[in-house]
Amino acid sequence: MRKLACIFLAFGLNSQTPQFEVASMKALPPGEPGRARSADGAQVHYPSTSLLFLLREAYRLKSREQVEGPDWMRTQMYDIEAKLPANASKNQIPEMLQALLTERLKLSVHHETRLLPANILLVARKGPKMRRVTDADDDLELKLDVPMVRLSGKGSIAQLIDQLNHGLGGSDPWVDMTGLTGFFEIKLEYDMSPDSAAQREDSVGAPKLAQALDEQLGLRVEVRKAPTDIVVVDRAEKIPVAN
Repeated sequence: MRKLACIFLAFGLNSQTPQFEVASMKALPPGEPGRARSADGAQVHYPSTSLLFLLREAYRLKSREQVEGPDWMRTQMYDIEAKLPANASKNQIPEMLQALLTERLKLSVHHETRLLPANILLVARKGPKMRRVTDADDDLELKLDVPMVRLSGKGSIAQLIDQLNHGLGGSDPWVDMTGLTGFFEIKLEYDMSPDSAAQREDSVGAPKLAQALDEQLGLRVEVRKAPTDIVVVDRAEKIPVAN
């Protein structure tokens, strides 16, 4: 059953936590496929998003492995429409999501630090192969034709890391240790299928991610265990509380 919960939130005079000016949140029927977030000016829309994804956004987590909680947080989808307060930055959306989830789903979490495998992105021995540019696009263009992934555009290493941490770079988090600042022309094409599948006769023949990073961008990856922030869900309601 769909339930619509509308809440009106504002920056309180005594509150240091940024909140959406106005937001609606509703649970979607079972089986609803996930859809990407969209933003238009001050309007933010999550048309069909799991609690797992919302938690990753809210706490700026690099991997789904950094969230521990009930199984349904991966399958129950939510529709959220929200408006940013005047003069608010999109960089504050994570904190606004934390406030929204706490209010509407009675979310309670705690943090733990664990040693987990991480993909450390470094500059290859012969140096980067990317051309420097003076400005960047809002985001890198993604073309996904499974198992092929194509990323292109003008952007920073942080933007590349963000894409890899949102499902394009496997389950382990990615960490930037290249030391590269500024913007680059990025063109990356690789096969994201498992190694065993890549050996089949019908393989697309494209390089795997680590090889593509080296050959196309002049970057390399090392897998190391690193202290990683884990968000553990202590409590979360499945259906948003009515206003």
